[in-house]
Amino acid sequence: MNLTSKKSILKILFWGFWIVLGIVIYFRHGSDFDIFYKGAHAIIFGYSPYYLDPGEVFTPFRYPPSFALLFSPLALLPQGVAKEIWYAMNVFSFILTMILLWKMRKGWGLSEKEGVRSFLIAFLLSLPFIVYHLSVGQSKLFMLFFLVASFYAVEKGKDFWGGLCLIISVVIYFPLILFILFFFLKRNFKFLFGVVLGIVLWFYILPSFFFGIKGNILFLKEWYQTLVGPYLAHPESFGHESSGILKLSSQSLPSAFARLFSVQPGGRWSLYLHENLIDFSPRTLHFLLKGISYMMIGLSSLVLLGKRGPHVRLLEYSLFLILAFLLPSYSLTYNWALLFVPYLGLLSYMEGTVNPKGRCFARMVGGLSVLASFSVISDFLRAISGLFWGTFILWLGILLIVLFTPKYTLRL
Repeated sequence: MNLTSKKSILKILFWGFWIVLGIVIYFRHGSDFDIFYKGAHAIIFGYSPYYLDPGEVFTPFRYPPSFALLFSPLALLPQGVAKEIWYAMNVFSFILTMILLWKMRKGWGLSEKEGVRSFLIAFLLSLPFIVYHLSVGQSKLFMLFFLVASFYAVEKGKDFWGGLCLIISVVIYFPLILFILFFFLKRNFKFLFGVVLGIVLWFYILPSFFFGIKGNILFLKEWYQTLVGPYLAHPESFGHESSGILKLSSQSLPSAFARLFSVQPGGRWSLYLHENLIDFSPRTLHFLLKGISYMMIGLSSLVLLGKRGPHVRLLEYSLFLILAFLLPSYSLTYNWALLFVPYLGLLSYMEGTVNPKGRCFARMVGGLSVLASFSVISDFLRAISGLFWGTFILWLGILLIVLFTPKYTLRL
């Protein structure tokens, strides 16, 4: 099959994807978009986006106030019109993300033919999660564009602008704050200067201009007290059903351990699991998970201290990207749309390395991860967090690949 045929197949699959997406959106109606719209609408009229309606026990708006500000232009429009624009923005953002990654591929040592093959396979493997993500009207693909734009800026020597782009992605998805550690370990101080300026701009100056200094501080405190603080300082709140941790659609590290190793407030998950493996108290489990999380962050940081070839650069980024959706208190299935980047990094490594053992190991890791993604079709497999364990294997495999890959394995 020649390159022209592969490009034609890619175009058919790409546009077929959007047709299927349109059908799915028609039936799902974008429930998460409604949460964004409601939060931004509250900000516009001077109310807290973290206000609980009667009967609610946990605020559905889980973002910093600057995200509501970012979304507010859409909240000025009728909801139906705003929803259509939001979907179009997500589609356009994902297309731009692929364009930026395509431009970066030469730095990984990929030819055009190898690039087409890698992009096509990565797209197909992550397609179910991308469709689900877009069908609920989520924001992570919009965020992914700014994250990849920060990588692209660094590749082009525009480190300061890369730092500014990273903070916009953090506004949309706060766990990406981990990438500050990534670039600190890389000693990219121009990037970090952009990060500092971006934090001041997006978390203080711009929100204070619209909400007032006192209003912005109040919103920041509500956001922290409602969503961040409980999981850092109040272990008794861990595992509470209203937090979202116990949802089967949540496949994060805390969700996996909460379902398998703790007594739940409403009883065990006896419908799926007849017996917990170990019954930890919420306090014990809380500190256990903090230890595991710090260990994973520490290991990811250690492998960055050595210099590697350019074909593992995307894998280095992927280590921290996976942690950003694996370690939060809860992380729903649509976040796995971000696997497009780790899959692309793994495929790029397989195309670029001359180490047959490394290529074989990468195929095994990728295969196990893809196999685990089928766990979403079974409530039992979701209850035992099959998707989490598969993604954990992917993270561990990428960690080992980066750790044991010297510069000379790049095929030039």
